[in-house]
Amino acid sequence: MEINITLDAPANFIFNKLIASVEADIKRETNKDVDLYNLSGYSYDKSWSNGLTGKLVISKIIKNQQYQYRLETPKDTYTVNYQFTDVTKQKTNLHYIETITAKSKKDAANNRTAGFLLGWLRKHRFKKMVRQLAAQYSSTN
Repeated sequence: MEINITLDAPANFIFNKLIASVEADIKRETNKDVDLYNLSGYSYDKSWSNGLTGKLVISKIIKNQQYQYRLETPKDTYTVNYQFTDVTKQKTNLHYIETITAKSKKDAANNRTAGFLLGWLRKHRFKKMVRQLAAQYSSTN
């Protein structure tokens, strides 16, 4: 899945909100406090309420520009990349790329079917989420 969206907030605002969410997730999963400067290369085990588990590795982080991670689950490997580019002082272009690599042919077929059926909905939800994030900037300024 690939999304390009322009948001009405500066890159540093969007980036900091995303990283705060990452830090909160790490705290919830590991009970450890981490900060931006210690995230690159950081890995931890993640679990979801539906019983799914995985290992998340933060691959790359460049303040206000990029956040990338890899999530390995029993069935798939997800690679997610967020790229932030200032368009103006008050606008940011977010380029989001997510790739899913299945570990079996059956899971690859399931991913293609789900991607076809749910792809639009996932993109719609993602755009709605980041727009709401950007709206927080407008309400504080």
